Parts: sequence; C-alpha cells; structure tokens
Amino acid sequence: MKKGVVYLMSMILMASALTSCLEPNAFSRELNIVTDLDLNKYLGTWYELKRLDNWFERGLTDTTATYELVGTTEKGYIEIKVINAGTDEKGERNEAVGNALIPDPSNLPGHLEVAFDPAGVFRADYNVILLGPVVNDQYSYAVVTGGSLKYLWFLTREKSVPADILEQMETEAAKLGYDVNSMISGQSEN
Repeated sequence: MKKGVVYLMSMILMASALTSCLEPNAFSRELNIVTDLDLNKYLGTWYELKRLDNWFERGLTDTTATYELVGTTEKGYIEIKVINAGTDEKGERNEAVGNALIPDPSNLPGHLEVAFDPAGVFRADYNVILLGPVVNDQYSYAVVTGGSLKYLWFLTREKSVPADILEQMETEAAKLGYDVNSMISGQSEN
C-alpha cells in the first residue's frame, strides 16, 4: 500500500511538472493529433506495450491504462476517469486514479488533459497521434505522446502485437523525433 501512495504522488508530481491550461502546449500543437477519434471505441482497458522510460513508472511492469466515461462538464468538456496500474518489483499492484478532460471534443478529440491531483489543477498533455483499426468495436492500438519528446506510450488491447504493427507504431513516433530505440516494455516477459 505504501508503494501505491508513492506511485500516486509520483503521478501527481508528473502532472505538476507538465502543467497546461486545457490547451495543447507548443510541442503538442505541432503534432498531427487524431481528429476523428470515436471515444466509445477508445474507452476500456489498454496494455502499455512499450514506453519511454520515465521516473513515475520506473520499475513497473504489466502496466495498464483504463478509461471510463464520466460525462460532460458544465463547460462542455468530456470527462474521463483514468486508472493507471502497474506491478512493482515486489509483485504488488499499484494504481493511480485521475481524470482526463477533452477540452475540444468536436474539433480535437485526440487531445486530452490528464490530472492525477485530487483537485485536477495540474494537467498534462495527452495526445493520440495514431489509432489502429477497430476490432471488436474497439481501436486495436494507439500511439500516445505527452507534451514533449520525453513521453511516449504504445497502447494495445492485447499484451503483444505482430511485428508489422509494432514497426508502424515505431515509424510514426520516430518521424516526430522520438527515440524509439530507447523504449522499454510495459509488460513482463512471462
């Protein structure tokens, strides 16, 4: 449980470091963010296939992200509950629960602002830049960036994908300047 609190605090600090104002930062504005995201096909649980190593997930494996629709805010933002989970070196499962807002669901549904602090004050860019085909009424994979070249995730509905799919994800990220050779697996080798 103590590790879970540390994980949650790490996520809060990460969000604090990447603060934004519900608009994409300068880096994110230069990306080709998905504009035709169907939220119902994006919701649910994703496996983190690969990621750029970051301090708030360091040492975690079998990492997942689960997205659940909360509703629409008074300002017209779509609100989503976010549950990030991973297993630490001791085999304990840790969760960080936060929320995401889609500030412009009509024009830029692939740009979200994620927060893990209780008040939702400190938000970080979350940009969907590539979506895989729909399988069983869900997108099969997604490439997600943060607000800089330090943050990159490959999300999939399965714990592994065919080599050609992984290559497509890597190619898309590399075109943006990401060091895909430095990515680590989000899943254990078991």
